[in-house]
Amino acid sequence: MALGTKNKQGFLTGDVAMPSLTSPKLQQWQRSDHMVRCWLLNSISQELKENFVSCKSAKHLWTDLCERYGKSNAPLLFQLKKELRNISQGNDSVVEYFTKLKRYWDDIDELEVIPQCDCGAMNACTCNLYKQMLDMSSREKVLNFLMGLSDVYEHPRSNILAMDPIPPLNKVYSIVQ
Repeated sequence: MALGTKNKQGFLTGDVAMPSLTSPKLQQWQRSDHMVRCWLLNSISQELKENFVSCKSAKHLWTDLCERYGKSNAPLLFQLKKELRNISQGNDSVVEYFTKLKRYWDDIDELEVIPQCDCGAMNACTCNLYKQMLDMSSREKVLNFLMGLSDVYEHPRSNILAMDPIPPLNKVYSIVQ
């Protein structure tokens, strides 16, 4: 979105090509290309950033990112889920802990979209399959949140797990808070 507002998407697509080395527009192009590369690099997690610093242009950087994560997001999805598995509250407040989890969940949800029905059969569905799938995802997040809570929260955790059905994530967060 930032690139769109600054009219810099062409640096990624190659539509704004590098001028010849003798062109008076070269310096301006280089300055804009450096800026776009900085924006892209600043949007990449610290652990991954050093893999891309040496790219020669925004176009090359974008191409590398698309090749690694564009078609198959398995490496990124693997990394996010692995990191998510190790998150616990520790010395963080409940707010800080929940915010960390939420960031990972949002990134994972963007990569693992629940499939939509294209044939129209879901419109006639009476079993609420899609809602059940969303509920499963929410329940998984609730359990993940509760597992990482400090032992200080054992009582509310036990109370929440005794509820049938388990409340939605935001409700659980509110109870723990």
